[in-house]
Amino acid sequence: ITQIPSYPAMGTVKGTIVPEDQRAAIYNVFRLPLNLLVLVYLVGDFSTEVSFLANATLLMVACVLQIRIVRSSGVVSNGNDHHCNTD
Repeated sequence: ITQIPSYPAMGTVKGTIVPEDQRAAIYNVFRLPLNLLVLVYLVGDFSTEVSFLANATLLMVACVLQIRIVRSSGVVSNGNDHHCNTD
């Protein structure tokens, strides 16, 4: 229930970042590895422990990559930017 309001926001952000004329090609490039992971999982006979270990590893890799992307883009503030007025 908490993620339902985020879908319009995600669409807005993706619409401003991804060029419209290249959007389908870029989304398909990202969809291919995801489909391959699902196929490997469905074809393979993995135990619960292996499945959770693989999931945790992929989430950790995604987290590290996201941090690198944010740091390289220069979007991260130094913490001195206060947007609320405490007066």
